[in-house]
Amino acid sequence: MIEIIWDMHMNPIPATSLAAADLFVVLERAYRQKARNCAACNFSLPFRTGPRDACDANWSVIASSECCDICKLILEELIAKHQARYTLADRLN
Repeated sequence: MIEIIWDMHMNPIPATSLAAADLFVVLERAYRQKARNCAACNFSLPFRTGPRDACDANWSVIASSECCDICKLILEELIAKHQARYTLADRLN
């Protein structure tokens, strides 16, 4: 379940819709700021998941099999934070 972000007037802020490549860039930048000392760990391009209800995110990523436990925790934290802010845009036809 994702967290709803509120503005200062207690109105919900809608999530920004991004293409998978753009969302990857946002995640990669945040990830590299937190995991500066690790060059071996990485993660997949964001992919669509079926939200179970209106509060669930519509995307996720998978850490590489070589990813260390510390970086996996960092990635999980970033995913939770960014799932509240971004949705995965529908594909263009």
